[in-house]
Amino acid sequence: FDVSPCTSGRSRWLRTATTCPSPTALDSTTLATIQSALETSTDANPFIRDITLTGAGCTSSVATIGAQVQTAGQCFEHVHPQLYGVFDFSRWVINHNGNEPAALAGRPNPIAKWATQGFTALVFP
Repeated sequence: FDVSPCTSGRSRWLRTATTCPSPTALDSTTLATIQSALETSTDANPFIRDITLTGAGCTSSVATIGAQVQTAGQCFEHVHPQLYGVFDFSRWVINHNGNEPAALAGRPNPIAKWATQGFTALVFP
């Protein structure tokens, strides 16, 4: 994922450890802006934190992409905005265009079969 958290609106940060192994060198204003947003976030997720960086104070640069930031005794790493996202594919299971051919051939639903076999992820393709 190659979009700076300073330009993308909402950005996602993974809590990785108490101490960053390789904190990213950022200019002091950008670092302070990101730290403040992480510290004042009301996101209660224990693994990731979503923040929105708006206005001045955050300089978009290559260094901010995937940055590791140390703040308030925790390390956060900028990650893809859909990391750990959960998506409901219930309608797709019903409306998938492969359902009818599978049923006519006596095969299970091509999407639901993964869940009925105990899998928790669907990798495409």
